[in-house]
Parts: sequence; structure tokens; C-alpha cells
Amino acid sequence: MAAGKYNITIDAYAGFAVDIVCQDADGVAVDLTGYTARAQIRKTAQSSSILTSFVVTFTPLTGTIHLTLAATETLKLQTITDAVWDLFLVPSGEEPFKLLAGAVKISAAVTRV
Repeated sequence: MAAGKYNITIDAYAGFAVDIVCQDADGVAVDLTGYTARAQIRKTAQSSSILTSFVVTFTPLTGTIHLTLAATETLKLQTITDAVWDLFLVPSGEEPFKLLAGAVKISAAVTRV
């Protein structure tokens, strides 16, 4: 199955958070107990360097994946306008699979807190 498409916008110099809820075809939450995940932002999919990595946590029984970036991480994106990201899930003892991928728009910060 192909990964879902999910585009995001990040405000540079501000914390970023998004929750993704995994459900089956009947709308029932997928139990994510035992899963791990990786999610990164790169300039292009072919880029060898990672711009930043999301902190990924779970609320397993509700099927919720929490992706966060601290303001110190989004500041690293200040000079970039466009990038790409994806999210790989790794079920316990199984092969990783790409759940989501998409474009990243970065809104540069004018005000510094």
C-alpha cells in the first residue's frame, strides 16, 4: 500500500506539534503497542543530510502518533522555504513501512522571542 500524503506547514522559531490518529477501514483505532517510528525532514528525498528529526511518541491504544519539534529545531529551518518529510512505522518484529509523506512549507520568523 502506498503511503498517505500529508503536507505540513511549520513556523520557524516556534514549537510544532501534530497528532495523527491511525484507524482501520471501519474507523477503529489501530493498537500501536510495541511500535517504534522515525520521521525526518530533508531538503529533498534524495538529500543525504537530515534537516531535523521529529520527536515521535505514541498513545498506543487510541492509535495516536504525536510528532513534535522544539523551537530550537524549527529555527534550523529558518532559511528554507520548502522541504519534504515522511513517517516510517516499525511494528515489533516486523519490517518498517512508510505511513505518511508530504511537503513541508516553512514560514520564516520575523520576531525573535
